[in-house]
Amino acid sequence: MHIDTRSATQDRKSREVEAFLLDSSALVYLLEGSLARRKVVAGYLEAASLGRASFWVSAMAWMEVLSPGRGRSEGKERGTASADDYRRLLSDSARIQTRVVDVAVAEEAARLRRLYRLGSMDAIHIATARVIGVTGILGNDADWRLCPECPELLLIDELAFE
Repeated sequence: MHIDTRSATQDRKSREVEAFLLDSSALVYLLEGSLARRKVVAGYLEAASLGRASFWVSAMAWMEVLSPGRGRSEGKERGTASADDYRRLLSDSARIQTRVVDVAVAEEAARLRRLYRLGSMDAIHIATARVIGVTGILGNDADWRLCPECPELLLIDELAFE
């Protein structure tokens, strides 16, 4: 699934707007990834400014990109992007909307976790996507394809290096 990148002057009414969930990996690649990965994510986000797509993140993705871990120590930022860079990106509601973990998401995450033995974070991301009703998820966790109820997963590495 690729977003239509035709000119913004063409008739938008004849096309449906697609909705995507961005995994935290997509956010990291956008600000800190290799050029190929950055181009993939930026290309999808460009569709939002053209009215062709909407993008969501789980509040958990927000937490993931702001918190230490994955080789980071407290007080030290990952790569070149700071926590404030991520806050600015995620606060840009014209391009990215944040979905809180409410009761509907929690119930769906618990159900998915129980049925498919998912980790809590993976279950929350997939549940968020299902509750919103997105077309697909832009991320890089191929294991999510093992969950038959996961919306279509667009792997950034497959798109960047195809």
